[in-house]
Amino acid sequence: MEPDVTLALLQLAARADTLATQRNAAGYAALFTQDAVMDGDEGRVAGREKLATAVARVWEAEPPGTLHLTCNAVVDDTAATPTVASILLLLTPHPPGFAADAARVLQRFRHTPQGWRISSRQITMISTAAPDASQKGPALTPATPNHPEPDASPSFASDIKPLFREHDRAAMQRAFDLWSYDDVVAHGQAIAARLRDGSMPCDGPWPGDQVTLFERWVSDGSPP
Repeated sequence: MEPDVTLALLQLAARADTLATQRNAAGYAALFTQDAVMDGDEGRVAGREKLATAVARVWEAEPPGTLHLTCNAVVDDTAATPTVASILLLLTPHPPGFAADAARVLQRFRHTPQGWRISSRQITMISTAAPDASQKGPALTPATPNHPEPDASPSFASDIKPLFREHDRAAMQRAFDLWSYDDVVAHGQAIAARLRDGSMPCDGPWPGDQVTLFERWVSDGSPP
C-alpha cells in the first residue's frame, strides 16, 4: 500500500474522532459507505441513517465535553480490504484527561467514487471505569520544543524532530517515520493539516506555538 493511502486511512479514522467529539452524527455517518455496518456492545446497525441515529443516542449518554481519541492505529493491507486496528479512548473534562472508557476498534475501508470510506466498524469495550474526582487520567510527557531566533528558519534536527515523542513515532510508524527528515518532508502538508485540526497526536492537540513552528518550517522550505 502506498504511504499516501495509509495516511488517508489514518486521517479518516482521526476525522471520525473529531466529528464524534463535536457530536456531529450526520457528518460522522458521511464517512461511512451507504451499506456500512457498525457492531459492538451497544448493538448492531447497518446503513448510514441508522448509524447516525445510533451514535447520536450513544453520545448523548456520555459526559458533556467527552473527547474521542484514536491511539496506536495500525493499518493492515494484507486482507482483501484494508483495515485499521486501534484503541479508542474517551477522555472526560472532569477530572481533566480522565480516561472514562476504552475500546478496541477494528475498521474496514472501501474505496468509493467519493474517496475512501469506512465500510465496517467493530467496537469491543475494554474498560468501563467510572470517573472519580480523586483519580487522574494517564498523561504523556509533552515534548519540549526548541525556539529558533525570530529571524532564523527552524531546522528539522534542532526544532522539528524534538516535537515528535517516541509515542508519536510508534503510532505513525506503519505510515512513515516521524523521526525521518525525508518522510516528514514528503508528508509535511498532511501532517500540518492534522496538527491544525487537533487530530494529531492521538493524546491531544499541540499548543499553538508548536503548530506555528511546524508550519513555519514547512513554509521556509523544510530545512534539514
